[in-house]
Amino acid sequence: MIHVWVSPRYVNDLGWRGKLEWFGCTTSVVVLSFVIANAIPFFEELTSLVGGLLVPSLNLIFPILFYGERARRRGQARVGEFTHEQQLTPPLPSLQ
Repeated sequence: MIHVWVSPRYVNDLGWRGKLEWFGCTTSVVVLSFVIANAIPFFEELTSLVGGLLVPSLNLIFPILFYGERARRRGQARVGEFTHEQQLTPPLPSLQ
């Protein structure tokens, strides 16, 4: 993204200029990340906090949203309406 923002003309260029700009962008991102990581004294705690706040949403909320969007685009009736053939587990035997 940074390369597209800095110089969109040479993004897919395989010549020396495109490779040099790509190398400069990636090197600057690595150096900036290193400086930020060492400038913040509580960086480990900060990354733990960010991970603790974002992991539940990534693991629990996003898959539901993605499934709902896929079901909407495929034209299924509603999310959660399954026929017996669509269920992954076999039905339990009745206890009569």
